[in-house]
Amino acid sequence: MKFIKLLLSVCFLLVLNGVAFSQTASVSVSQANIREKPSMKGKVIDVLEESTSLDVIEQKGSWFLVKTSDLEGWMHENTIALNKDEKDSSKDDENDSSKGDKSASGKNDSGKRKYIRGPRGGCYYINSNGNKTYVSRTLCN
Repeated sequence: MKFIKLLLSVCFLLVLNGVAFSQTASVSVSQANIREKPSMKGKVIDVLEESTSLDVIEQKGSWFLVKTSDLEGWMHENTIALNKDEKDSSKDDENDSSKGDKSASGKNDSGKRKYIRGPRGGCYYINSNGNKTYVSRTLCN
């Protein structure tokens, strides 16, 4: 009987741990690196624009494992803002939809980036400032 109570307690703690990280966030700086590993030495896999919506999966110290519609990686706590509750994230969604066509900023109507292959093989997209942001060549395939 004690074993079953212990097992239930462990399961309860695991469920609580999962709930703590089912949270949303958004990029809080103009451009933020998303990395393969939770370290400044981790390879940068993409650069995200301010207000990009994120799902928080895990936290290790000052690093958060986040997921976007396109990719998953690690971001430092100084580059994201955790949403306090789901009401806040629904307001962000309303504001994003009111911005209209995003194709001029390098994104298509569905909100995904339009990656462009340059003449020398580089891969980039046009950011919100109208400048090129280079990313991994694999994203242009």
